[in-house]
Amino acid sequence: MRTMIWAVSLLGLLLTMGLCPMMVEGEEPTRTVVFNELMWMGSEEDTLSGVGGSNDEWIELRNTTPDTIDISGWYMTKQSSGVEKPMLTIPEKVILPYGVFLISKKDTVASKIDVEPDWISTAVTLVDSKLQLKLYAIKEGDTTLVDVADDGSGSPLAGSDGTPKASMVRKYSADPDSFPRADDGTISESWDTATHAKGWDDGATEKGTPGSLEPAVLRIAFPDTVVYRATVEVPVLAEDIIDLYSANLYIAYDSEDFEYVSTEEGSFLDSTQTELLVSEDADEVNVGLTRKGEIGGVSGSGTLATLTFRAITANTVQTYSSFNEDTLRDSELGLIWVSSMGDTVTIDTLAIIDTSPDENDTNVIASAPVAATFDHHPACAMDSMKFYLTFGSDTLF
Repeated sequence: MRTMIWAVSLLGLLLTMGLCPMMVEGEEPTRTVVFNELMWMGSEEDTLSGVGGSNDEWIELRNTTPDTIDISGWYMTKQSSGVEKPMLTIPEKVILPYGVFLISKKDTVASKIDVEPDWISTAVTLVDSKLQLKLYAIKEGDTTLVDVADDGSGSPLAGSDGTPKASMVRKYSADPDSFPRADDGTISESWDTATHAKGWDDGATEKGTPGSLEPAVLRIAFPDTVVYRATVEVPVLAEDIIDLYSANLYIAYDSEDFEYVSTEEGSFLDSTQTELLVSEDADEVNVGLTRKGEIGGVSGSGTLATLTFRAITANTVQTYSSFNEDTLRDSELGLIWVSSMGDTVTIDTLAIIDTSPDENDTNVIASAPVAATFDHHPACAMDSMKFYLTFGSDTLF
């Protein structure tokens, strides 16, 4: 115990002198605790109350392990004029398993955040250019690099100083066996700009979730195209989940274009812990997840369920084209329609319904599987969305 007190006191002395043990060249961060969210641009200032402003900055750390971590005496550095310099030392604190730790420059009276920070420190200083923060653990005189945020060159890797202002949020590995694994914090692929808002004063427009994690993602992955009269599978994907106990996703569809067939439980679920609930009402399918008794939820990423629909239409789909009579007579398969679908080409055989000779041409009315596209992006996150097919002229021949 005396050794720990001596180590922390020595660190305090070094910080006072403007010195501290820095990262050893080539040292790989442990990332047991990472920079999870940075509000480097501050918030919009309320001109009447003076609340908020460009210095309304905060840092959120996250424990990526199932263990409580003691972060007492850990310290952060910042980049200043291209030089790594000490910024702050964390007092006696811990982070709970998978939990977050919020460090704010201002208290809730002066800040636009509406959650009590775990620690308030006026030493928090986040620049809008060449931002780079490093987190170090110190124990018994030994210093270990824990995490690095941003590459320290140019604008920050994520976040927005526009309207609305939005925080810089860490991304995690989608591998269900390693989530939440944080990758290299010095590359742009490891960061997103916040799209959710939670923990702010009423009326605030800022995006970010101070003091809490971004919501878990449930999304539908639409295929790029479907074939008319054929079935189409629509997986419901769960991403970046930790101990999910319950969820509800309402999937609305146009009954003139689709008919609901069935739902199959995904491999992501553990039947000993959770139960999938599916119900249908008019043009809507509700996929629910509930835990069994007091047993914990599921974690990771994977397929929650796969819904099967059949592509139909209330109107007769007919396509018209003019073909030379000789070509028609020589073709045993009738008409061949070739459509481009991304990098592949699909060839569908069309059955001839009728022919109507007109001078040297033959007008053909054909009926067959017809490719159609979704009117929405193939994969998007949602709470509820109605999807339907569009039969554009570029889809037909």
